[in-house]
Amino acid sequence: MKAQRIIPKTIFTIGLFAAVLIISDRDRPDVYKYLWVLPLVFSIFIILIDCVYKIDEIKCAIMISLFSMRNIVTPIIMRYGKYSSYFPVSSQDNVNNAILLMLYESIIVITYGVYLSNKIETNQLNFQYSKARIKVKSQINPPTIGIVFALFLLLIFVTNPGFFKGYTSFFSGGNIRDISPAESSSAIQTLFGVFFPIIYTFFGVYLIMISSALVHFQPLRKLLCIIAVCIPLLFMNNSDAFSLICVLSLAIVALRTNGLDKKIFFAVIGGGTMIAAIYILLSAANLSFSSATKTTMQKLSDLFVAYFPGVPNVAGFFNMKDHDKLQTLFYDFYVTIPYRNSVFGLTTDYRLVKYLCADNFTNSQVMPCIVQLTYYFGIFGAFIECLFIRFAFRVYGKMGNEKNAFMLFAHSMLFIYLMLTPVSYNYTNVMARVNITIIPMLIIFSFIKDKRFISIVNDNND
Repeated sequence: MKAQRIIPKTIFTIGLFAAVLIISDRDRPDVYKYLWVLPLVFSIFIILIDCVYKIDEIKCAIMISLFSMRNIVTPIIMRYGKYSSYFPVSSQDNVNNAILLMLYESIIVITYGVYLSNKIETNQLNFQYSKARIKVKSQINPPTIGIVFALFLLLIFVTNPGFFKGYTSFFSGGNIRDISPAESSSAIQTLFGVFFPIIYTFFGVYLIMISSALVHFQPLRKLLCIIAVCIPLLFMNNSDAFSLICVLSLAIVALRTNGLDKKIFFAVIGGGTMIAAIYILLSAANLSFSSATKTTMQKLSDLFVAYFPGVPNVAGFFNMKDHDKLQTLFYDFYVTIPYRNSVFGLTTDYRLVKYLCADNFTNSQVMPCIVQLTYYFGIFGAFIECLFIRFAFRVYGKMGNEKNAFMLFAHSMLFIYLMLTPVSYNYTNVMARVNITIIPMLIIFSFIKDKRFISIVNDNND
C-alpha cells in the first residue's frame, strides 16, 4: 500500500481524537462550544471522499494534509493552549459561522482537487515512481550567470556590507522573527533585496548539480547535497516560511538529480520538519510580542493559529465593519507589484488585512484566503479558491517533465506556495512573492541554455 493511502485513515483517527479531546475539556470557553465539530466533520468528509475518489496521488495527499493541519491539529494545540490567539473572540455566533465557512471551503476545494487529480493524469515526481540520473559532461564550467551573481555579491559586500545585516543564520540562536530586512533607501538596496534570495538558491542548485555529476563517492555526494539543501537556513529573516520552502524545493532538486536517494530525501524532510517544530517551540518560548503572562502552550497556540489561520482568524471576518471594497481590492492587487512605490509613488495602504486587524483590535496577522475571497465574492469565494489548486496541479505536471534543475527548483517553489495558499496565505501574499521572487527567478533561469541536466529513467520496480 502506498504511503499516501494511509493518510485518510490517519486523518480520520486523529480527527476523532481531536473531537473527543475538545468535548472533554471542561474549561472550554463558551464561544468555542462547538469547536469539536470542525475536526469531526472534516475527518468524516475525508473518509467519505476517499471512498468515492481514491486519494492515491501525492499532490492530493499534500493538499489534504495541509487542510488537516488547520482543521485538526490547530484545534488540538488550541485546546492545550487555553484557546489563545491574537484575534480576540467574544461572539459564539462568529465562531460557529467561522466553523461552517471553513468546512464549506474545505469540502469545495478538496472535492475539486481530488476530482481534478483523478481526471487529469500527470507525470509523478521522481520520489514516487522513477529514479533520475544526472546527464552532464564530466567537465562543468560555471554558467555565466553564476559568475555575474558572484561579482554582484562581491560588489555589495565591498560597497554596502550593511545590506547583509537583514539576514541571520538559523543556527545563530537568536529570535529570527526579530530580524527584518533593512528598509530600502536606494535602488541598489531594493535590487539586492530582490536578487539575494535568487542568488543563494541558485548556488544551492548548482552545488547539487556539481555534486551529482562529479562526486562519485556516495557518502560525500550526499553530504554535499545536504549542505546545499540547508543553504537557505544560513540567510533567514522574519520571512521564515520562505526559507523553509526553499529548503524543501532544493531537496526535491537533489532527489531528482539522484544526489539524494529516497531514504535520505525523507530524512531531510523529516529533519526539516523537526527543525521547523523546534523553531516554533523556541519562538513560542521567546516571542517578543506575546504577553509575558502567557504560558509556552498559549504562545504555541498563538503561533499555530497565525501560521495556519484558523477559527479565531476567520471569526474575525464576521466582526468586520463595512468598508470600501473597490479601494481595498485595488490595494490588495497594488501591493503585489514590484517597485510599486518607486514607479507609482503611492505610500498609503488600504489593504483588506489592515481593516480586518483594526476591526478586531489586533496587530498585523495573515488574513485567511477564504476571508479575502468571501469578502469580495461571497459564497463563490471557495470556488475561486479552487483556481489555486488547479494551477498548482498544472505546475506539478511541469515538475514531472522538467529536465532543467534550476527551472525545477522555481516550479517546486511555485507549487508549494500555491498549495499553501488556501490554508496559510491569501492572494495578496502569494502573488507578491510570485511577482517579486519567483517570476524573476523563472526569467533568469530560462537563460541557462543547457536543458538536459536531468534524464528521467522510469523504474517499475519502485
